[in-house]
Order: sequence, then C-alpha cells, then structure tokens
Amino acid sequence: MARKIFRVFETIIFIVMIIIIILCCIYIVKRKIDKENPTKMLGHYTFVVISDSMYNPEYKESISRGDMVFVKPRKNAEYQVGMIVAYQKPGDSKPTTHQIIARNGDMVITKGINANNDPDPEFDVNYIIGEVTSVWRGYSKTVNWIKSPIGIVTIALIGFILIEGLNLIDKYLKKVEGKTTSNKEELEQNK
Repeated sequence: MARKIFRVFETIIFIVMIIIIILCCIYIVKRKIDKENPTKMLGHYTFVVISDSMYNPEYKESISRGDMVFVKPRKNAEYQVGMIVAYQKPGDSKPTTHQIIARNGDMVITKGINANNDPDPEFDVNYIIGEVTSVWRGYSKTVNWIKSPIGIVTIALIGFILIEGLNLIDKYLKKVEGKTTSNKEELEQNK
C-alpha cells in the first residue's frame, strides 16, 4: 500500500516537472520568434524592471530594479487611478511600469512612486499592456545566483539528491513489502 502511494507521488512529481519544462520551452520559443512584442503566457505578460522609479521603501507595493512583474491585460474601462500598470507607447523601446495617478476619459497620466519622479505625459489608455498583478521580488538576484558556479552545483546536487532519494525510498518500500509478505507466509505456515 505504501509503495503504491509512493508511486503515485513519484508520478505526480514527474508530471509536474515535465509540464514546467514544456512551459519554459514554449516561452523561450515564443520569445525568440517575436522579440519585438511582449510574450504572453498563461494569460500574463512578464517583464523585468530595469529602473527604480517604482521603488519607495515606505510604499507597500514598491517594485525594485531586477524584480519581475506579472501583468494581466484588462479592458480599457477597468484601468483606474491607483492601479500599477505596464504600458508601451509608440517609440518606446521597452515597457514602463508606473501607477495611474489620473484618468480623463481614454487619457491617463502615470507616475513612478519614487519621490524624484515627475508625472509622465498624458497618453491613451490603449497603450496600457495590463495591470501588475504580482511581483517576483529579487528575480534578477535569483537568476544570477542560479547562473553562478555555486548555483549550478547546488541545483545539480538537489536534482541528484531528489532522484537518489526517490530510489532509496523505493528500495526501502520494496524491502519492507518483501518482509511483510514473508512474515504473512510464515504465519500461514505455522497455523
């Protein structure tokens, strides 16, 4: 029984890992094919923040340089004052992530939350890519660590330990099942 539960658990881990690998491959291929436009995956766009215009330690939704933002497209009418959005106006090489501070019909004004920022020029709401729904803080630090020699070794060790750990558990469960089966046979013979 324990071995069957373990097999199900092992299969679930394997399937989840395969799904993650497939999603990563799809994202990379989509990114390589269309370098000019943001890549959408599972209903969200992702961007890495390259400035500190949204950093303010006193603000709970502060976003730092190197954080990854997850951006969900909304209907134009849903963008309201106070929302943090990503937008890209014609001529901009990269999207900008700022907070909407004013809206007048289809025109919006945004601003970074950093005290040094002035409001951005007014622009059409159609240039908004979407609302920032979540932030992966420290994304760039994580990626840089994974790329470092110590990160590569650590990831390899974790993979090795996971595979070997699952094999050891499987061997142990086989051994326990074997003893249980032989104990049952002995009890039946002694009757």
